[in-house]
Amino acid sequence: MPDIFEQNAVAYEEAKRTLAEFEGTTIADDFKIRAVERLIKIDPLAALYDALDAADLASHEAGPSFLDQLETFCKLATKVALPQTTTPQEWTDGVRHLTYLVSVASNQYYDARVATPETGINQARYRRPLERLANEIWSNELLFVHRLQDASDFKIAFSANCQSSDGSWPILYTYKADGGIDTASPLIAPRQTKTEAQRLANAANRCLKLTAPQVAAIINGETQTSEAA
Repeated sequence: MPDIFEQNAVAYEEAKRTLAEFEGTTIADDFKIRAVERLIKIDPLAALYDALDAADLASHEAGPSFLDQLETFCKLATKVALPQTTTPQEWTDGVRHLTYLVSVASNQYYDARVATPETGINQARYRRPLERLANEIWSNELLFVHRLQDASDFKIAFSANCQSSDGSWPILYTYKADGGIDTASPLIAPRQTKTEAQRLANAANRCLKLTAPQVAAIINGETQTSEAA
């Protein structure tokens, strides 16, 4: 079913692509700043969610990438202008989720700027917000994720890597030991963009308690039985 990110998905994808093209280039910082501002203006909730999602994925890798991603999340949050709401009727899900992520970023500021990997940053402080939002935004989809896992003899993992003939991006899942892949449709509807599909796939893998290396191993055919995992 449609989710809270759907309305601005195509424009957000284009803005994200533009920003990615600037990464690693010597183009003037003004252009990069404007690209970031455009991304946040189009969908601040998606920008913050994706930044925190990237930090969680990077937390399973060696090197400084995790703290860099966490700092990016915190910096993005400082550029978000929260909507002015005066009545309960104006407090939409989008505003509520956005306000929550901004508060999470405020609490993570010290970790992102000062802490080092040796300090053992509490994973719950950045992973639980993602799990909480995923459960609220994709409650039905994540229920289907668990049903698909319960029906499989092997640990399954989700991904988004093929655009269908109608232009949509289905959620795929690896479901057997030799790396067999199938689409999760119609249980989980395809998304408009690859970013949307991968965002949901990441949430599905997280709800199954899979780390990024475990997801890669399953997709590459190094699958464990569901009882052993």
